[in-house]
Amino acid sequence: MTIREASAKWQGTLKEGSGRMKLGSGVFEGAYSFPSRFENGPGTNPEELIAAAHAGCFSMALSAILGTAHHIPASISTVAKVHLGATVAGPTITRIELETRAEIPGLAPDEFQNLAERAKTTCLVSRALAGVASITLKAELIATTAQRHQEDEMKQDSIITLHPDDRSEQTAAIMRRFNDVFQLHDPAALPELIAEECVIENTVPAPDGARHAGRQACVQLWSAIATQPGTRFDLEETFVAGDRATIRWRYWMADGNSVRGVNLMRVQDGRIVEAMGYVKG
Repeated sequence: MTIREASAKWQGTLKEGSGRMKLGSGVFEGAYSFPSRFENGPGTNPEELIAAAHAGCFSMALSAILGTAHHIPASISTVAKVHLGATVAGPTITRIELETRAEIPGLAPDEFQNLAERAKTTCLVSRALAGVASITLKAELIATTAQRHQEDEMKQDSIITLHPDDRSEQTAAIMRRFNDVFQLHDPAALPELIAEECVIENTVPAPDGARHAGRQACVQLWSAIATQPGTRFDLEETFVAGDRATIRWRYWMADGNSVRGVNLMRVQDGRIVEAMGYVKG
């Protein structure tokens, strides 16, 4: 039998007092109080630790069930939201919402939903929290890196050339290589693609965006964007006409939020000389 422990020390009255909670492993220790639990004061609280336990347990349970079904997850990210409400019995955990996003190669969406529901039911913490009136699950199966790259390659192949000629074809080829930098998170090609006199007007700050002039500054900016952990660009459309191109995209940030925008590009002598970025909102 495995035994885990944590400790808590409280001093003072319920509303004016305070305490500290500490995990037996020593990896976490934090202060808690009436405001941190029932209001929006600083510090942790028991419900937050329950949420962490539930998110961690569910993720492991889902991984175990996937393994039994011969699927190896690339990643599982879970958030647990514990709702604390007032009932006739007093303050009560009334609902827990589990939200998980998983990247699992070769798994059909319907099968994923079934396995995720099974993980929610069989997870040790779910069973320990059987007294909670409602435990819900929102499970999202996200595309693998290989799948996203394959989709982006298809979009790359569908670059729209408005006036087919040698100059447009050269610009289209440069745009494919430029887009690959962000799809593959590999900025190695940038110095070859960018002209010495290149100028970028970035999307931020409003209203005009920061100006970056010269090859070194442009390479530095785009390299930082391309290698930002947990982010990606989804290509929507690329239009090419002569030495000019318009790239429509959606940028996904590491926190799961996204922004849509366009880049207005200009090419000269086989290299990018101008890039103007704009975003919606």
